[in-house]
Amino acid sequence: MNYPWPFYETANKYANLILEPGSLYGKLLDAHNAGQAGYRNFFVDPNWHNFAPPRGTRIQASPKTVIRSAAGIFYGRDENVPVARRPTNNPPYFILSTYTSTRSIPYRSLARFPRECPRSGEREKPGRKLLSEALAHTYVQQWNFNVQRELPAGLVAQIAYVGSSSHDLLSG
Repeated sequence: MNYPWPFYETANKYANLILEPGSLYGKLLDAHNAGQAGYRNFFVDPNWHNFAPPRGTRIQASPKTVIRSAAGIFYGRDENVPVARRPTNNPPYFILSTYTSTRSIPYRSLARFPRECPRSGEREKPGRKLLSEALAHTYVQQWNFNVQRELPAGLVAQIAYVGSSSHDLLSG
């Protein structure tokens, strides 16, 4: 079983808006400088307590009856954070530019595309995406219980209960 590490960009080409109290509050911190500012390069504190191997048991109640049960806690990462809300979509690594046009008069043509793109600062609309350092760690509890009984003619009857409960889910 592997520890669920937070996602990160391998070349550190992203930045995060810091909203934790302190001298960096409201500033965009680049992943290259995160370590010097006391942050990890993925901007989320890992939770080292997220280790819970699943458990299960089987009891042979009689030669034709078996009782089984299992339970486990399964931790998630920040996979529920949509791609559009990740720190990789922050300046200077991502700039959203809008080109207004009509069907009959295009603002830009592909033939002139790279040459006529707005230069830095002209039409940029930088968004600010953030991951909280204290991002909640999503987890799911799952459990089951079943009884199987061998019947005549090679048939098996089974009665079972399966349940799950999700916690600290991220919302859109």
